[in-house]
Amino acid sequence: MLDEIIANLILNRKRYLYAFTGFILALLLVTVGIFATVFIILVTILGYCLGSPVFVKKVKKIKNILSEKLNEE
Repeated sequence: MLDEIIANLILNRKRYLYAFTGFILALLLVTVGIFATVFIILVTILGYCLGSPVFVKKVKKIKNILSEKLNEE
């Protein structure tokens, strides 16, 4: 029984994730309003982008270039 539930969750994980996301979005819209919800979504997307490995690699690359330039002088 538990194996079937876990298998169902794994097979339909996107469906459950989107349903949960829709629920949270609807809850935010009802509770804080549309402008605050849009602000929360934008800040969340910004945080996701800043935490992505691609961004971290770019920052490290820029940091290495700047440290090399500073050490040259």
